[in-house]
Order: sequence, then C-alpha cells, then structure tokens
Amino acid sequence: MRALGLPLVLAAASAGCSTKINSLKDSLRSNQGLSSMRADPSYASFGDIFVHATSPIRHFSFLNEIVGGVGVDAVACDAPVLSDPLNFQIVSGSCPDLPKGGSCTFDVDATPSARGPFTADLSLTCRDASGRSATMTTHLEVNGVEIVLTLAPTLHDFGNVNVGSNSTATDFYFGNTGNTAATGCSAPVLDNTTDFSIIAGTCGTNDMLPLGTCIASVRANPAATGAKVATLSRTCTLGGTVSTQTNLITVTGIAPSLAWNPLTHDFGTVSVGGTSANQDFVLSNTGAAAATGCGLATLSDSTNFTIVGDTCAVANLGASASCTVTVRANPGSAGAKATTLSRTCTFGGTPTTTANQIIVTGGTPSLAWAPLTKDFGNVNVGSNSGTQVFTLSNTGSVPATGCSAPSISDATNFSITADTCATNDVTASGSCTVTVRANPGSVGSKVTTLSRTCTFGGTPTTTPNQIVVNGIAASLAWSPLTKDFGSVNVGS
Repeated sequence: MRALGLPLVLAAASAGCSTKINSLKDSLRSNQGLSSMRADPSYASFGDIFVHATSPIRHFSFLNEIVGGVGVDAVACDAPVLSDPLNFQIVSGSCPDLPKGGSCTFDVDATPSARGPFTADLSLTCRDASGRSATMTTHLEVNGVEIVLTLAPTLHDFGNVNVGSNSTATDFYFGNTGNTAATGCSAPVLDNTTDFSIIAGTCGTNDMLPLGTCIASVRANPAATGAKVATLSRTCTLGGTVSTQTNLITVTGIAPSLAWNPLTHDFGTVSVGGTSANQDFVLSNTGAAAATGCGLATLSDSTNFTIVGDTCAVANLGASASCTVTVRANPGSAGAKATTLSRTCTFGGTPTTTANQIIVTGGTPSLAWAPLTKDFGNVNVGSNSGTQVFTLSNTGSVPATGCSAPSISDATNFSITADTCATNDVTASGSCTVTVRANPGSVGSKVTTLSRTCTFGGTPTTTPNQIVVNGIAASLAWSPLTKDFGSVNVGS
C-alpha cells in the first residue's frame, strides 16, 4: 500500500476513477483499525469516600471519533465491564452500538467496602462489520476511609466513696483507629455532673486524628448515699458519638449513720445535792463509712448532770462500731431538770438524744411537827403532867437524812418520855413520833421548843416557846395566927 503513495491516489481521482478511489479509502480505513475510538476520561479518582458510603456519580463517555475527516463506521458494542463490581457500580447507561462520530455515556459511582485504596477498569469492547474489535478503558480509583472512635475503659466502678468527698481520678482514653480525622468534636461530657466530675483532660474540642488519642480524667464525688451512675461521651460532627457503656461509670456514696441509745432517760427524783445512779448512752454507727473529725460528747445542762465516763472521747467512730458515754444526775436545786446529750463529727453530723428528754427531778425533804404548840396547863411543882405525842412528818419527795435525836430546849421542866425518831432518816411521806410531858421544877410559867436537825432536811421545830406549863405549889398559912382565951378555971 505504501508503494502506491498519495500522488497515485490523487492522480486516479483527477482521472475520474471514483470507484477505484473509494475502494482504496476503504482499504486504508481497514488498515487503520479502530484507533479513532476512545474513553473520556481515561482516568478518574473518586477521592476519599467513607466505607459503605456511596460517592457522587461520575459520567464516563465512549466516543467513536472522526479524526482528520477519517473515522470508523458504526460499531456494535458489548455490555460494559467493571473489573471490581464490589467497590464500583454502573448506575446507568447502555451502548449497544456506537455510530461513526457518536458517543455513549455510563454513570458510575463508588462504594468502598473497606478501608484503603481500590482500583478498577471500566471497559467497553466494540466490533466493526468486519469483526475487528477494540476495547476502550477508563481506570477508576477510590480510597475507602472510615472513622473508628474508641473509648477505654468502657466501664469503671469507683467503689465506696464518702458523701461529699472525692475519689481518686481515673483516666478515660478517647481514640480514633480509623484512617481519617473525626472533626467538629465536642469536649467530653458526663450525663451526671452532680456525683461525677471531669477534672482534667487533653481532648477539648480538638479533631480526633487517625490513630490519635486524648484523655479525660474523671473522679466520683457522690452528693448523697447510695448507688450513683454516669455515662461519659464525646460527639464529633464527622465521626459520630463514642461513649462508655450506659450508666456503667458507678460509685456508691457512703456516710456514717449515728444514733444514741437510749434516746431518753428519767433519773427520777434525786435529792438536791445528791447523785443518781449512772446511765450508759451508746452511740452507734450503722452507716457504711466512719464518722471522722469528732469532738467530745457534751450535755446541754452540765450543772444538774455530769458525764462520768466516755469511751468515745475524740476518736473516729468506724462503720458498725459504737462507743459509750455514762451520765448521772446531780440536781443542784429542787424541781424538774432536763438535758440533751450530743456529739459532733465533721463527717457524720451531730447526733443527739431526744431534746431535753434526759430528765431528773431535784427533790428535798419537807419536815414539820404536829401539833406545833401544847399547853400543859397548871402542874404541881415536882409533879408530872400528862403526855403529848408530837409527830414529825416528811411530806417531801426524798428522805431526810443525817438526822439527830429530837431535843427540847428546856429539859428541866419538860421531858421526852418516848421517841420513835431517834437518829433514823425520815423517808419520803414517812413520819416518827416524840412523846413529851411537863414536870415543872418551880412555880410559874415554863416554856420549851421541840426540834430535830437533819443534815439533809434542815431543823424542823415546833412553834418557838409554845409548849408551855404553869408550875404551881400549895401555900399554907394559919389564921388567925394568935388567940388569947383569957383566964379559965382549972378543969373547966
């Protein structure tokens, strides 16, 4: 064919041999093959696409071009072929034949099935009437990317923590094991900020880069007793939300539970200036935490009551432990007295007995004689009157104690002839008797006072000088004292 040369073709044309020229053109086109067919574009990258996400559609054209006035006649085409139909998909398009100078278009998208780069060829094979074929190919690429946010640990139990106190901190690590950055991230947050706190961290609102990590330090600070829960999370606009297991950051708030037993006590009636029997008050901690920072036990009335024993002192009181304070009553005056026992702990509060229900009644004897007076009337000097019984009664609430024997202020003209009192105590509501008589030693009015002294009870007396007697005696005289009978005969 080369031996003919273009001048020979032109000469034939000029000679009007059109049939021959057309035959030569067909022969020339046949020798050129299907080289005027191509794909546009021949290379396309879908860029970074998230795993299992679908890219935007790209358009790919196959052309049967006329180049320099020369082209391939219409060709018949097979179905297009994708070498990787898992990660790329033909969305639409068909090309059963491709006319001379024509084109056809296919729409393709990418859906990476995993992380990393994927490539494929989109091919279209066409054949002319003589059976010769050509394959047009476009090379495709996509990079499967993903964000894999992680958080460890996914749960944590801070155990028992005193209410109002802080636990030790635990670090939670946020990470991204994916191959692209998580962006638009919030700072880590807790859904319970009453009982838990984020006290430090490196995350902030920074993006989470591939294989990067950041830390949130969390501690528990329970505000009340019982189980408390929280969830830690962080949300990224691109990347989603990662969190610990729901409500599995836990803490148990514990506290002392202090109470006295008994809460009340009545010491009854106790003599003023005396002391009662002792009473133990037990302070128990039934809580799960120790009471700490404790002071000495105190009484609201330390005049009429006294702490005589104290195993509590200023020691802490451990969980399930107890201590004892011993109290007695010592009323300083008569009447009802009341006090409250308490102890204050910095952690544990101030347990008290029932307010003003530790009580005592200060009691005193009330001694009196009956009768308070006695008039024995006239009694012969040197003689004895009839007797009078004097009764000493105690109408008070406590015994009269430390008593002397009864006495009379004038033991010359009066005598105690019987005595049931002696030096005995006089019980509350009790009595004793003293029997007195008058025995005046001389004439005239005589007076005396009956009394008895008790160390506790005082000195009750009859009305002073109102036990009386009048001493009397016979006064004999002759009258007339003289008589003269004159002269009288003897024997007459």
